[in-house]
Amino acid sequence: MVNASADTTCVAAHGMCPPNVDLEYVVQTLNHAGFANESICLLLAAGHPLARLMRDLRLLSSEADHAAASSGLVQWLLRLGAVVIPRVGFFIRSRDFLHSLMVEPRTSSCQGIAATLLNLRIPETEAGRLEELIGDSGALVYVACEQFAQSQWAREILRRSGAAETRCLEELPLAQGVVVRKVSRRSLLPKSLQGLPAL
Repeated sequence: MVNASADTTCVAAHGMCPPNVDLEYVVQTLNHAGFANESICLLLAAGHPLARLMRDLRLLSSEADHAAASSGLVQWLLRLGAVVIPRVGFFIRSRDFLHSLMVEPRTSSCQGIAATLLNLRIPETEAGRLEELIGDSGALVYVACEQFAQSQWAREILRRSGAAETRCLEELPLAQGVVVRKVSRRSLLPKSLQGLPAL
């Protein structure tokens, strides 16, 4: 799993998905292959269709018809380990993702998507390249794994599910130079659903 402690390694797979890829299908395929929702993080560019929808939900009133229309999407996203829209907001269910996404290297000047990728232990040069690929409307699906063989299987599933580029990650964790990030970004959840218990 993703972890910032100095005595563990980071093993994961990730896939970059264009905006036309059905992320719910990708996650369901991972689930059917045995990957738990808690191990999956979605990183969405601000212009991704899901990101726009989540932004719109925050502006909706709490009327019953709006709640009914949005409940399926919100409940699905709430089951994931984390959903992050850099510079817009996030919500995190997994304790491991919570710890990792709240730290950042002291020496990095990256911001936005690249900074989030760094927190997920993707090397800085790779993070910058992926940020360009994700662009204004793409997404990245990140799957934390226990073993490298598991990450290879996750990568293959991501590839078969429509990811344009997939990679495995196996790195030694950051031993020094991390600082806790202040949580200042707003919740993505509409007010009527904030404070719900994790599913």
